[in-house]
Amino acid sequence: MKNRITKKFDTLILESQQQLDTKKLVKNYSSRQLDKIEEVLALGRNFAITPKAIPTQEIVTRTEAIYRTMNANQAQDLKSRVKWCLKHCKQPKTNFTRQQMRAIQRLKGDETIKILPADKGRTTVILDSTEYYQKMEGLLQDGIYKKLKNDPTLKITKGLN
Repeated sequence: MKNRITKKFDTLILESQQQLDTKKLVKNYSSRQLDKIEEVLALGRNFAITPKAIPTQEIVTRTEAIYRTMNANQAQDLKSRVKWCLKHCKQPKTNFTRQQMRAIQRLKGDETIKILPADKGRTTVILDSTEYYQKMEGLLQDGIYKKLKNDPTLKITKGLN
């Protein structure tokens, strides 16, 4: 059992250290050329950037909801533990360079392209905005979709409750 877990851990470490294959993970169908740093898109949509600050307020808010379900002694114990952790925690090191952050901001601000997840796999697709809007217009013109007379959200949410 221990050997199996160790082997699995070693495999995960190797996979994380391997270079990302940008050509497989980012398909650029736009006229815009990506520079090397903008290939940060290969990290994928689920890649989480470390926060700039510890989300103290969020942590406190979420644990307060838990306090209400506990008896007084348990709640007080949890409060003191959370307080201690927040007081002694250190900011994690960033997992993004400034250049990568600027590249993301440039890509977000570029109105000429659309960055989308592919239908299958972990691939990110980049399209020219005009091509994207043409494809969306084509889907709407095909007659597959129809305009609703009213918003069904309220009726559906009532049915769920």
